[in-house]
Amino acid sequence: MATTPVVLHAVDPAVSRIDLSTVRHHLTRSPHAIMSPHEWLTAESEYRQFLTLRNRFPGRLLIPSGTTLSIWQAHILDTRAYRADCETAFGRYLDHFPYLGESDPADRAEHEIGLRNLRQLVDRYYGPPYATASSTAPTVLDAELVRRRSSAAKRMVILVALPWQQPDHQAMPLGHASIVAKLRSHPQLEVRSVVRPINTEEFSAQSVAEEISKLVSEDAEHKPDVAIGTYVWNDHHVREIVKLLRDSGFQGRVILGGPQITYSGEGLEALYAGVDAFIRGAGEEALCQFALVESSVSIPGVHRAGTNDLGIQASASLEALPSPWLSGVLDARHSQSVHWESQRGCPYVCSFCQHRQRDPKESVAVVNANRITKEVAHLCNAGVGRISVLDPVFNRNEAHAATTLNQFLDHDFKGEISLQCRAELIDLDNPIFLDVAEKLNVTLEFGIQSVIEAEFRAVRRTNKMHKIDAVLQDVQRRNIRHEVSLIYGLPEQTLESFITSVNWCLERHIPVVRAFPLLLLRGTELSERSRDWQLEVNKDVLPTVQSSSTFDQTDWRKMDEIADALEWATDEGTRFESAKSLIEGYRQSAAPRVAHHLRALGRIQ
Repeated sequence: MATTPVVLHAVDPAVSRIDLSTVRHHLTRSPHAIMSPHEWLTAESEYRQFLTLRNRFPGRLLIPSGTTLSIWQAHILDTRAYRADCETAFGRYLDHFPYLGESDPADRAEHEIGLRNLRQLVDRYYGPPYATASSTAPTVLDAELVRRRSSAAKRMVILVALPWQQPDHQAMPLGHASIVAKLRSHPQLEVRSVVRPINTEEFSAQSVAEEISKLVSEDAEHKPDVAIGTYVWNDHHVREIVKLLRDSGFQGRVILGGPQITYSGEGLEALYAGVDAFIRGAGEEALCQFALVESSVSIPGVHRAGTNDLGIQASASLEALPSPWLSGVLDARHSQSVHWESQRGCPYVCSFCQHRQRDPKESVAVVNANRITKEVAHLCNAGVGRISVLDPVFNRNEAHAATTLNQFLDHDFKGEISLQCRAELIDLDNPIFLDVAEKLNVTLEFGIQSVIEAEFRAVRRTNKMHKIDAVLQDVQRRNIRHEVSLIYGLPEQTLESFITSVNWCLERHIPVVRAFPLLLLRGTELSERSRDWQLEVNKDVLPTVQSSSTFDQTDWRKMDEIADALEWATDEGTRFESAKSLIEGYRQSAAPRVAHHLRALGRIQ
């Protein structure tokens, strides 16, 4: 019985993750360039299609030509990278015989068969409006870019951020700024940035929609794209803004990205009516490519509403992205406290976290060393008072961490640097990281979450408590500022076990102990397994877990009070030996309560 072929429509995920930034630079920017950066967009897409088809049909002769062949040959010339890419993506080396078709008629006929085979497979699996690099006719994307280059008009992208603004922090979120920098690097794109914190009195979905509509009216002829970052704290505002835009007659494209999209499965159209496209994963490259075309060209990581959702993640090479600091998108001189990154992604698999890699084989993306050096100098020279490093695990590679901190030391930086670290990764026998850290004004933030084995194993956050204990002792001996964070509302947790974790910290004289409510975030493993522990969520503001099979809401409120007391003790600079004496002191102080969602937002921002 004949089988129905799988319609691909997008490249294999492993192929989409191949880093071609070096090849791109060689073919578009170097003295040996053969195409423009815009032409690269089409050529790269077609090359990834070719690799996908070559992998799916190993027994069929497939021969590329034109720019696809040029990229393949340039890729192969970087022998070490090509060999590693093939092994990672295909589990084998993809050979290339460049001389087929050069000897006799039979040889040339075989070459033509290979060309024709590739054209047929591309037409079959990627279909119109796609064309292949083998074709002499321009692709739809080519034609669109040629039209734009011949016109003075630019494509406008209105990029919207709705952050929860922290006091004294930079106004523009770092992720938003990175996308702005990437979009501005393309001469055919005009970018308008709209940043409106949702925790201000003047914020409303109506005012944001009106501001967008005003910007749209400036370029109504070309129907600007509107792209909005969607997070757990602004999800309902985003939906309302999209509805208001559509009700006002906006006919342009609306694109959503951010964690709420990245970690969603199928059915995004039902969740977000009126949206044209969704970007999962890194938004810089994918949004840039999407903004440059109006056709339905396949772009890895972009799901167009109404089409088959393959759940592909977009990737962006931090090696190649422009710096939002060095490009002038962000101005460190106007912020006392800033966010900064040297890497993205986390190699660990904590089931409650959205920082974890969606694909366990995917490596953590690292900013190139030259950009780090320049950004460190820029921030130090600007006189920034506090730098919050967003790397989920800054000391993932201690040599990299020490090298980065040494650059701040070279600039005699006196401001505070906060670093999220994993205690188990600190090498006490060769403490290169701590040796540098104690010379700077750093705060090491250790997210232990729980000291109870049943609890941390339930969320796949295995703690080596003896190692953590030893590291904390050494950090205290060195007088390095540090803090420990816990989570309340965990699976298997009880009120008594949470108190045990708090007491463990207080008994060790941890100077700052913070406790955050567990959030059941969309798309996380814990969210998918919530029924295993009967996790019940309060959805008033944020999806906080407030009861389970091991604690009820009364217990949760007591844990929440302890979390309040820990914040109060930090603010007062007062230390306690136990949770009991902590609560007694807190109640006697009559300090005002802090809403649990404010603590949660402080943790996930």
